[in-house]
Amino acid sequence: MTEELQYAGEFVVEKAIIFTSEGVEIDIRKVLISIDIFENISTNAMTGTLIINDPVALLSTGPLIGQEYLSLRIKTPARTKTEIFDYSEDLFSITRVLDKTDLEGHQVYTLQFTTHEAMKNMRTKIRRTLVGTESEIVENLFLNDLQSKKDLYIEPTSGNRKIIPANLRPFDICNQLTKTACSVRENSPTYFFFENTRGYHFRSLESMYAQTPKFDFTHDSETGKSTSEGMENVISELNQIQKYQANNANDTAVNVRDGVYGSKLITHDIFNKRLDTYTYNYHDSFEDQKHINYYDDGTKDHPMYSPSPLDKADNSRISDFPVKTFVSPITRTSDFANDGAKQQKKNDGTSGSFNFTPYDPERFLMSGMSRKLQIERGFQMNIETKGNTSLNAGDVVTCTLDINASPDGEMYRDGKDRFFQGRFLVTAIRHTFDFTTKMHRSLMSLSKDSVGNESLSTSSTFTETRPLKTGRIVKDFYDGS
Repeated sequence: MTEELQYAGEFVVEKAIIFTSEGVEIDIRKVLISIDIFENISTNAMTGTLIINDPVALLSTGPLIGQEYLSLRIKTPARTKTEIFDYSEDLFSITRVLDKTDLEGHQVYTLQFTTHEAMKNMRTKIRRTLVGTESEIVENLFLNDLQSKKDLYIEPTSGNRKIIPANLRPFDICNQLTKTACSVRENSPTYFFFENTRGYHFRSLESMYAQTPKFDFTHDSETGKSTSEGMENVISELNQIQKYQANNANDTAVNVRDGVYGSKLITHDIFNKRLDTYTYNYHDSFEDQKHINYYDDGTKDHPMYSPSPLDKADNSRISDFPVKTFVSPITRTSDFANDGAKQQKKNDGTSGSFNFTPYDPERFLMSGMSRKLQIERGFQMNIETKGNTSLNAGDVVTCTLDINASPDGEMYRDGKDRFFQGRFLVTAIRHTFDFTTKMHRSLMSLSKDSVGNESLSTSSTFTETRPLKTGRIVKDFYDGS
C-alpha cells in the first residue's frame, strides 16, 4: 500500500490490539467484521462498537469481560493527505460485551468502548471549591482531576465564579457550566461540551460557526466520476452525498411550550426583597445574535420562523407570546452595576477584592436555551458519504440539494432547494469501517439555525384564520333532546 490511499472510502487498520485484564495482548485485525465510532456535540465522550468473528473463543481464553483496553490506529484518505485515526497510545476502554451469537461454528459478538476520560470521570467525585471563570474551571478539571493528555479546545468565558460541587463528577460540572458560560468575544451563552477525534471541546456555537467549511457536499450524479487516467478523483468522491434524508425538525407546538420563540424570566432577589421580569423574543433578538451564516461574508442570516402576524387585533407574532416562564432566585447587593467588584474582609482584617460574578440568569438562561434548541430543531439533514476521519462533530460544511421538482418562482430557477443549501453544522457523525466490503462510510447529521439569502416573506394580514360563525353552548343534557 502506498502512502496515499487510492480511493475514497478506503481504509487500512494498522493496529487493533486488545489488552485483557490478565495482561494478554490480542491482535484482532484478522477477526474484525466492523468498527463504528460515534461523535456528537450533545455527548460528552466518544463511544464505539466493534463486531468480532471469533474462531478461537477469545471470550473465554482472553478472557473478554468488559474490562479491557483497545489500541486502534486506522489510516484513511483526506482532502490533502492521508489521515491517521490514532488511538494506539491513548487507549479506548472496553466497557461491555454483548450480542453473542453463533455464525457457521464461530462466535460473533459486539464490544462496546469509550474513551478513558469517560471511565475516569465515572470514578472521580469533586469535593473542593472551584474558583475562576467557567473555562478555567473546565481546564482545571481536565488537567488535574481527569489527567487528560488530549488536546483541549476551550473558549475563554467572562465572569469569575465560585462554586461548591455537591460531590459531582467532572463531566457533570462541565455540563452545568455550559448553562451559565458566556464567551468573552461574543458574550454568547451557547456553550457545548463534547469530544471528537481531535480532543475535548468547551465552546460556543459562534466559535464553531466561525470555522471555514471543510467540505462542500453535493448530491449530483456528475460528481465523483473518474479522471481521464482512470484513477478516481478522491476529493470529488469525498464531496459526494451517497444517500440523504432532509427534514425541518420544527415542531411549533413543542417550540411554543419550550420557549424557543419567546419566554419570560422572573427573578426573586431575596436580599433586596425585589422581583424583576425579563422577556426573550426570537424575532426582536435575531439581529443581535450570530447565526451560522454570520461569518460567511457572502450570505445574510434570516429567521427560520415566520414573523407573520397571528392575531388580527394587535398583529402579534408567534414570538410575542412568552409562554415559557422561568423563576430564579438571586442574591445581590443594592449596587447592581458593581455587584461583582465589592470589597470583602480578609482574615487579617484588611480589605480584599471580592471579584466573583453574581448569578445573573437574565444574561444567559432564556437566549441560551432558545439558541441551543434552534440548532437542535432547525433545518436538518442526515447524509451518508464515503468516509474520512478529517471531518468531526462540531465542524462546518456546505451542502446543496436539488429540489427535484419544477416549482414556479424566480428563486427556484437554479433547481436548488432554498432551505437545504449553504452552511451546516455537523452535529453528529458515525464512522463505520466495514471489513466485509472494505469500505469506510460516514453518516452525518447536519443542522442550521437560519435561512440564507432568501428570507421568509411576511404576510401583511394575520395568518391564523378562524371561523366567522360562533359555536353554540349546550348546558342542558336532561331534557331528552
